[in-house]
Amino acid sequence: AEGLGSGGLVSLEELCLRLSCGHGEGNGCRELGEVLSSGKLSSLRKLLLKWNVEKCLERLVEGLEVGSLSEEVSVDLILSPDMEYADGSTAIKALAALIRSGKLRGLRKLRFDLPKFALRFLTVCDKVGDAPSVLGEALTHGGGEGGTAVLL
Repeated sequence: AEGLGSGGLVSLEELCLRLSCGHGEGNGCRELGEVLSSGKLSSLRKLLLKWNVEKCLERLVEGLEVGSLSEEVSVDLILSPDMEYADGSTAIKALAALIRSGKLRGLRKLRFDLPKFALRFLTVCDKVGDAPSVLGEALTHGGGEGGTAVLL
């Protein structure tokens, strides 16, 4: 996050990241979100984030809430369930609130990489509770201006 925010990457147009903070606090993810929403990466046009639904996603969203990601940045977000994270609903609801607030206007794709086995999927569903409904409401009612997100 420090390197991105230093101003030295003035021609960066595309950023693709796959992150997981394990089960740490995810403070680096919060800092990354702050840098992305600060406008310091003015040349950025495409952002692809592959993230586990865990504390790290919550921290990224906290950082993105500090500012606002430019609507000129096309955002593709791929979320994977973390089978060991006890409360995926908190991360998903935080993401839904961010979308509803209009701070992620460039969201073009939101995809969930679901486990191959139905039993594992049911375990994930138990952990997220009503979060999918909250996220669905944010995608259908929170858009206002900006592009249309596609849920895959």
